[in-house]
Amino acid sequence: MEKAYSVALVDTENNRHYSARVRINDTTDDHLVIDSGASKTAISSRAASELRLISLGVSSSETAYGLAHDHIAVVDRLTLGNFSASTTTLLYSGQEGEQRSSLLASLLGLDFLTQYRVLMDFPAKQMYLVPAERKSVTVPFSKNTIYSMPFFDVRLTDGKVHMLGLSTNARSMLDKSLTVGWPAVPVELDPSFKAGSRILTSKMDLPTGKLPFGNTDFKMADLHDLKQSLPLLDGIIGEDLLSQCAVRLNFSRKQMTFITPGNVAGTPFVAINAIRIPLVLTDQGYALKMLVDGKPATFVLSLLHNDTTLNSKALVDSLKPKAVETYIGKDTRARELLLHSLSVGDKQWTEPVVDDDSSSTGSEPNWLGTDFLHRFLATIDFAGQALYLETDKDYKPDLTDNISVGIRPTLTSDGRIFVAQLSDPSSAKEANVQIDDEILEMNGKLVSKTSMDDISAEFKKPVGTVVTVLIQHKGDPKPRTVKLKIRKTL
Repeated sequence: MEKAYSVALVDTENNRHYSARVRINDTTDDHLVIDSGASKTAISSRAASELRLISLGVSSSETAYGLAHDHIAVVDRLTLGNFSASTTTLLYSGQEGEQRSSLLASLLGLDFLTQYRVLMDFPAKQMYLVPAERKSVTVPFSKNTIYSMPFFDVRLTDGKVHMLGLSTNARSMLDKSLTVGWPAVPVELDPSFKAGSRILTSKMDLPTGKLPFGNTDFKMADLHDLKQSLPLLDGIIGEDLLSQCAVRLNFSRKQMTFITPGNVAGTPFVAINAIRIPLVLTDQGYALKMLVDGKPATFVLSLLHNDTTLNSKALVDSLKPKAVETYIGKDTRARELLLHSLSVGDKQWTEPVVDDDSSSTGSEPNWLGTDFLHRFLATIDFAGQALYLETDKDYKPDLTDNISVGIRPTLTSDGRIFVAQLSDPSSAKEANVQIDDEILEMNGKLVSKTSMDDISAEFKKPVGTVVTVLIQHKGDPKPRTVKLKIRKTL
C-alpha cells in the first residue's frame, strides 16, 4: 500500500470550511484552512509574530476580499499530522489590521497540495496525503540572442504545433491572434485581470510526451514585441504553471526536463553533489542571495535576460571593477563591468562581465541571466522553492562573448533596427556611426528580410572579422556603407 500521511481536520462555520492544525519550526501552532483556490500557503500574523519572521519581500495578489499585500518568509519546518516539510516558503500579513479576513488569513494552498494526491474523509474529519507519482518529460529547446528564454514546440487543443517560451517572470499567456478559429474551447472572463481580459484553456502535448500540467489556462495577450525577435512565438509558459513542478535545464545539450510534482530534493533528478540555493517568490520573480566580488546582493532569476544585470546603485557604487566599458545613447547610459567573481554557495563565475543599468534604474532588482546559468546543470525547483546547480562537464565557454563593433541596436515595433547606444572607443565610433542611425543591411542581408537572431550573429563572428553595414543617417539623402571590425571588449 502507498505511504499516506494522515492529518486531522477541524470544521469551521458549520462545515463551510475545514482546517488543519500545523506546527511551525517545532514551536508555534496555527490552523490553516484547506483551500485549493489559493495558490500560496499563508499563516496568521499572530503566528508570524511569535516566530519573529523576517520579511523577504512583499507579494500583492487579487482576492475575493480585494487586493492583498502579504509578506514573504521562509520557515525551517512545517508539520501537519505525521508529515513534516522542510524549508517552506509562505506568506503572512504584517499585522492583524492587514488581514484580508479573520477566517481566511491562514491557508494551505496549491503550492503544498499539488505535491500529493489528496483524499478527504469528511465524516472521519481526516485528510490523507499520498505522494503523487513523479513524472518527467524531456524536450529539446532553442534560444536566440535577443530573448534568452528557452522555447520549444507544443501541440495545443487546435491540433497545431505552436512555439512556446519558458519565463520565470510572467504569467502563462498565448498570443491573442490564436482565438481566431480556435475549436470548441471555452473563453471566459478572468477576474484576476482588468475588464475584458480573457483566458483560454488548452491541452499541451510534446513530441516526446505530454507536459505534466493537464489542461492549462492561458491569459490572452498581445505578444507583438516578443514576436518581432521570435516571429513564430505563440505563447509563454509562466510561473503560475511552473510553481507546480521543477525544470532541469541542460544548456550544453539544449534539453530541458519538466518534473512533477516538484520538490526534487533527495530524488535521482538532483545529483548528490548539487548545491541547493533557496528561492523566494517575489512580485518580480524568484529571488536568491549571491555574492558579487564578495559583497552580498539579491538577484531575481530571469530566463528572459541573456546578460546578468546590476540595477542597484548602492551595490554598483561599492564595487571596484577590473575594467569598464561605457555605452552612451541619446537619453540613456549603460556600462559593462568586468568583475572579479559572481558566486553562490561553492559555484563561482570568475571574471564575469555584467551589465550595469544602475544609472537609469537605481533600485530595481538585479537580474541573474542565462549567462550565469548556462555554465551549470541547473534545476529550478519552483514547487520546492530552490535552485540546484551541478557542474556541467560538457560546458564550453562561448568564444563570441565580449566581442563587439561598439553598437547596441534597438528593434522598433515595425521591425526596423536603429543604433540605440555606442561605446567609445569602438570601430563604430571611429566610422562616425551616430545614435539613431538606421541599419538597413548587414553583409548584404536586408534587415527587413532577416531575423534579429541572424543579424546579431553577424556581430558574433571571430575577432578581426570586418562587417559591412549599410546605414541611413537621419537627414542624409542616401545611405552609406561602413566597414566595422569586430574587436575584443572587456
